[in-house]
Amino acid sequence: MGAYTEISAAIRDASKAIQKSKDSDLRQKAIDLQGIAMNLNMENSDLKHQIEILKGQLAEKNQLALDKESLCRFQSFWVSDEATRDQIEAHGTPIDRDFLAHIYCPKCLVERNQLVPVNGYGSKENRLYQLMCPVCQYSEYIEFNI
Repeated sequence: MGAYTEISAAIRDASKAIQKSKDSDLRQKAIDLQGIAMNLNMENSDLKHQIEILKGQLAEKNQLALDKESLCRFQSFWVSDEATRDQIEAHGTPIDRDFLAHIYCPKCLVERNQLVPVNGYGSKENRLYQLMCPVCQYSEYIEFNI
């Protein structure tokens, strides 16, 4: 708090001294000044809270930008990185949940600027495997060479 605390303390001390005065106009001004100081303290606290929220949002955006830099294509979807894509292709169907967490909806990435992991549906016997976004319901079948 620093400066705001010092200012408040100085105003409080001055107000106490002024309250001993017989000048009612001066006493009223001291009360008004105390109110202004309280309002400034509350506003400062609110602004600090807003700054913390904005810092969090900026950190999320920076993380998204960092995550987007390493993305690579997996058919029409996006995958977190090339190594994960290679593992998914080698693994085949059904796609393990750990892998699904790294496959992202292309529609949400473009339209919402969000990395949304997809859900997967299919069987080991089937070459086609459905990937669906839980947010926008974008769905597509991908094919594996078995």
